[in-house]
Amino acid sequence: MTIYGPLTRGTTSARGAGNSEPSGEMFVSYLNPLRLHFSGSFEAAVSTVNDDPVHYDSARFKPSYAEPQSGTTPDELNGWFNPDGSGDWKLHSCAVTAARALRRRAASPPRGRLSVKFNVDGFSMTPGARFMMGRIVGTIGPAGPEEPRHVVAGRQLMAAAGPGAAARSLGVLPASLYTDPAWYPATAGIVAFPPGRPLTDDEFAAVEAGPLSLVATTAGGPPKVVIGEPADGLFVRADQFVFRLDPGEAAVADLYAPRFGRPHAGAAVITVPVPGQLQPDSPLAPGQAPPVARPSA
Repeated sequence: MTIYGPLTRGTTSARGAGNSEPSGEMFVSYLNPLRLHFSGSFEAAVSTVNDDPVHYDSARFKPSYAEPQSGTTPDELNGWFNPDGSGDWKLHSCAVTAARALRRRAASPPRGRLSVKFNVDGFSMTPGARFMMGRIVGTIGPAGPEEPRHVVAGRQLMAAAGPGAAARSLGVLPASLYTDPAWYPATAGIVAFPPGRPLTDDEFAAVEAGPLSLVATTAGGPPKVVIGEPADGLFVRADQFVFRLDPGEAAVADLYAPRFGRPHAGAAVITVPVPGQLQPDSPLAPGQAPPVARPSA
């Protein structure tokens, strides 16, 4: 297992401290001030034959499993809603909606890699003109050679609920702005705070020392924290968290463990195996899903 923090790389055991040293790498990702946004549609023509674990048992595979489902009972599920899916993933009618440039001269961004963020929604599983299609809005920016492949090495705000007010406000996003139909395709939901200026020294010190949060207010109602960092600023995530392995194969999981977005020296990461998530049961034949291998460590 390898553990990283922003600007830091090192190794650790499954439960132990790292020996990280700063690498000097600047992590930028698609959140870099130099970025572009795009919007359009996507198609994900997944085949649903492999959605049911019973379908993997060749000795019991039935011809009806290659047919579309005709209902919701076990005898009608067949190959689910799209057994003829090609597996293709395509973009349709995508266009650049905005480009953000640096406001001042800066060092040239790294070459050779791009960071791309896809936001997808509105996926249709109903037969028709947009069957297996949905909306895509995204962002493209430069990526550093040592930057994570998937996780953004920065501050991570998670879902929260409860009253609260920001100790120091860095800006306001009016509802009239983000409810405008043109706003989301042109920004992909990315907003820079404070708007139109850099952080002051006092603001920067406050951001470095405490959690960030997004507070929503309604007319006549109290402020409410909707997403935010934990009070201790700790966060950990595997860069790649899905591995498809054959028996006897091994994989290395890279973990990023910052505190308030900075390297957390001596971070201890505890891993807990959850083998129950490896294989769901089958609605076609409850209790008869084929056995699967379980990690040994």
